[in-house]
Amino acid sequence: VEYEGRDRYYMVDIPTEACRDGHVLPVVFVVHGFTADPKKFMKLFTDAAHRYAMILVIPEGFARSWNGGACCGKARELGLNSMGFLETVRRHLETLSIPLHPNALYALGKSNGGFLVTLDARRRSGDV
Repeated sequence: VEYEGRDRYYMVDIPTEACRDGHVLPVVFVVHGFTADPKKFMKLFTDAAHRYAMILVIPEGFARSWNGGACCGKARELGLNSMGFLETVRRHLETLSIPLHPNALYALGKSNGGFLVTLDARRRSGDV
């Protein structure tokens, strides 16, 4: 997807359960840490996503980094809106006819990705 004037990428894995008529699945964003390879996160979480019938979304940070507020890398240096990118990915998924559960969106992150999902959750709750 294009975001902030740049081509940005994400990976998605949809279990076969999603192909059933009328069946909607929870969505789990897994946000990698600073310098981590998002493809490795896809390999780590695919089996669990299939076992528990979840749509797995692995966004790729800018230069393998996220602007998580206090940290890290090129994304923070450039002041990129990493939370906005996650929201853009979510909206893009809605255009793909993927059976997303409207009330089951989850996110987890490691290190720099953890900063980002925590900040995003706090902002969505009105805590920040």
